[in-house]
Amino acid sequence: MPKWEQVDLVDNGHQRWPYFFDMKYNKSFYENLKKYNMIDGGEEVIVACSGGADSMFLLYNLFLLREEFNIKIKVCHVNHGIRATAKRDQDFVRNIAQKLELEFETIDVNMDEFAKENKMSSEEAGRFLRYEFFRTFNTKIFTAHNQDDQAETILYRIIRGTGLEGLQSIEYVNGDLYRPMLNISRREIEEYLLENGIDHVDDETNSMAVYTRNKLRLELIPYIEKNLNSNFKGALLRLQDLAHKQNTYFQKIVDRYFLDNMKEDVLDIKPLKDEDEYLVSIIIREYLRRLNLIEGIRKVQIENIVDLIKQDSASITVHKLIFEISQGYLFLKKEVEKIDETLKFGINKTKLGTLIVEEGIKKGKNSIQVDASKIKGQLRIRNKRDGDKFTPIGMKGSKKIKDFLIDNRVPKYKRDFVPLIVDDENIIWVAPYRMNEKYKIESRTEKIISISLEV
Repeated sequence: MPKWEQVDLVDNGHQRWPYFFDMKYNKSFYENLKKYNMIDGGEEVIVACSGGADSMFLLYNLFLLREEFNIKIKVCHVNHGIRATAKRDQDFVRNIAQKLELEFETIDVNMDEFAKENKMSSEEAGRFLRYEFFRTFNTKIFTAHNQDDQAETILYRIIRGTGLEGLQSIEYVNGDLYRPMLNISRREIEEYLLENGIDHVDDETNSMAVYTRNKLRLELIPYIEKNLNSNFKGALLRLQDLAHKQNTYFQKIVDRYFLDNMKEDVLDIKPLKDEDEYLVSIIIREYLRRLNLIEGIRKVQIENIVDLIKQDSASITVHKLIFEISQGYLFLKKEVEKIDETLKFGINKTKLGTLIVEEGIKKGKNSIQVDASKIKGQLRIRNKRDGDKFTPIGMKGSKKIKDFLIDNRVPKYKRDFVPLIVDDENIIWVAPYRMNEKYKIESRTEKIISISLEV
């Protein structure tokens, strides 16, 4: 029996429905909003709503608490275009949003087509498209992940192969994602909806063992609960809690290490020489994460980098990234690309930086002035090559670019990306360090060209 009644209340000429007089919010849901500081008040939040039981629980509980937390709710629905009932679900959520007088946004996508074009699984494509849509609104995204989802995620990761890090729980708050239902079971959700007469739609694909997660939920977990461990989900969640505690401990060690041993993207690895390989692998993984390079890196590649650290001087290429050990430091650089671009008067945006070429004297911190009559042919910008030499201003003899960069303490991993301004015969400027003596302005200079590097 529904815990509300439809009444003919009129507000500004619009009928308001439903009028709640006895529906209560879920206590755990409320406590999670408070405990994890999910709502600041006076803001608009998104509810990702498929129309299924979980998302209807989420929507109605947030709706009941909207005044207490002073929030405006936007209901968002993605039609994945893969089921005959997809339009029904879309209309269902639209109607609920209208009845609750909430703003509604929806989009139609073709999940399977996108998956094929981008070489993803259908599940990965669906997730990508959903969050791409939700993030167009640039606000907090509330999702209906629950306790059962947590257990399924852990089991899924175990089957695929994961370390302690992969056993950690889904976070209540992670960036713009907010999950206030992680300690609420699917059974609790269904009982709440039944008790309060809240309708929902059933996604028939959830009962089809065609997707990996469905196979776990429909076949493997029930089998284990029936034949091996009736509290299997609880066991998975205890494992998750233990992994979280161990990872928290290791993270404190890792954070201290990076505070003392990382500068920009260079890592001092001398303290790691005698450390346990497992701890070293955690530090390497964190190093990649801090540089936003962890995506797509596999366990075996982490192990290869760990092996590299044992050596005094070596390098390895992973995903077009070169990891190099030199003098007790780990450097990271991209595979060197031969760069050679023509410069024109005005602003030049190049792979090695932005150069401004102008007539006249334009002094600045990263600028030089050269005698235009000494420039032979076309001005260009390129990176260094074997055997490059120039005569640094103030000197008489030539010097190899390699030696010049070493003398100026340019890190090895940066040397291939130092901009060289050249003409058809010589290197004019090792930017932004030193220009060539041969191109300096003299008393007989008639025309001056200024070259500036924006950094």
